[in-house]
Amino acid sequence: MAVFFREYYDRREDMGFPLRYCRPFFYHDSLTVLNCEGTFTETGDMAHKKYRFKGPPTFAGMFSAGGVELVNLANSHTMDYKLPGFEDTKKALEEAGVGFFGEDSIRYVEVCGKTAAFWGYDLFGREPGDLAERLAEDIARAEKNGAELLSPSFHWGVEYSPYPTEFQTW
Repeated sequence: MAVFFREYYDRREDMGFPLRYCRPFFYHDSLTVLNCEGTFTETGDMAHKKYRFKGPPTFAGMFSAGGVELVNLANSHTMDYKLPGFEDTKKALEEAGVGFFGEDSIRYVEVCGKTAAFWGYDLFGREPGDLAERLAEDIARAEKNGAELLSPSFHWGVEYSPYPTEFQTW
């Protein structure tokens, strides 16, 4: 994190610097969606795990400054700072004008005149269980609510492995 802060202050607190090379593309597309793999919170109440990611709530502005309109919160770091950190992250994103979606939360947005549905699954490091059934239910729910474009997001796999697991290829 120290390198990030140094870069941030060296660039006169330009929140758009992390996405500076992508920004021209993101500003001219119809919709940019990224994975938000971390939290924006000041809480110190952290989960017991090896890696935890967080930044101050103002750092959520890096997405909007970089041309990102929507982020996925269904990933292995969303709860790094427990429920208060998660709630702080959602509030920070809202204040930055960035939409979000995640587990059990479908976000509907208009893209090129069509209603698109976005939702995510955090399956990182674990088996999918009833994923096919859950996916079918979520697709049916999105279509029932008028979605014409469907975009489920999967956060899964084995860290540092260059190959997909068997269930990722079904």
